[in-house]
Amino acid sequence: LAAANLPSSDAVPVAEPCGGGVPSTVRITTGAAWTAYATLDGSDPRLSATRALVAAELQVDEAAVVRLAAVEDGYAIEDGRWTDDVECVFAGP
Repeated sequence: LAAANLPSSDAVPVAEPCGGGVPSTVRITTGAAWTAYATLDGSDPRLSATRALVAAELQVDEAAVVRLAAVEDGYAIEDGRWTDDVECVFAGP
């Protein structure tokens, strides 16, 4: 991956838990020097206007398809180096 100038898989955000019932508090971790973004509507956070910056936790209070991706620090979102995205499905009670 490094030879192709692609982000390491270590930078891809990890959600714990990644799916399940609601409400859920989801712990988000990503590689050092990477910033995670999420959407709750199933859209791709690398392209979506609904993306939101995620710190250490994300609260999911209703059924949602959460998608996460991270951009390398120091790069603009619009032309940044993004990781692959991760999808987590949270179903209603």
